[in-house]
Amino acid sequence: MLSFFKQHKIKYRFPFLNGRIKKEEVIIQIKKDKDVSGPHKILPQLKKFFINNGEEIIDSLKEYNNKLNISHPFHVYLSYYGCDGYYYLPDIIVVNIYNNTIDYIIENILHEIVHLLIEKKYKNYSYQRKEKVVDQVILKSGLKKYLPNYRAQML
Repeated sequence: MLSFFKQHKIKYRFPFLNGRIKKEEVIIQIKKDKDVSGPHKILPQLKKFFINNGEEIIDSLKEYNNKLNISHPFHVYLSYYGCDGYYYLPDIIVVNIYNNTIDYIIENILHEIVHLLIEKKYKNYSYQRKEKVVDQVILKSGLKKYLPNYRAQML
């Protein structure tokens, strides 16, 4: 996994990459990370954003392409580790909240939602081609309204 991140120049964060560690050290580090970027600090903002904009976001995606299958809720997990965001079919999104702004976290959630929506059609595409398709959907659909700082990735 780390070689994939490095090869594609993906930012990531994992504690204790070097050597063996004790369980107590892991618990201490997780508590420190929670104090810096605890979900309690961003959950109210995330809930407010998606309550206020969720239906309009879905409508924007359907307007862009009515073949996108948006039939079930997405399950979003907040993490302190890993890359900025990743997904598991059919409906799971994991985003790294460590030292990221609320706008950047929302950007990653929406980015991963698009991945989930296009994955079946583009499953045989390379990582770079999938990212280009995601960028195209975000930049050409109504999602750009919610992500004013979004830029196509330079892959």
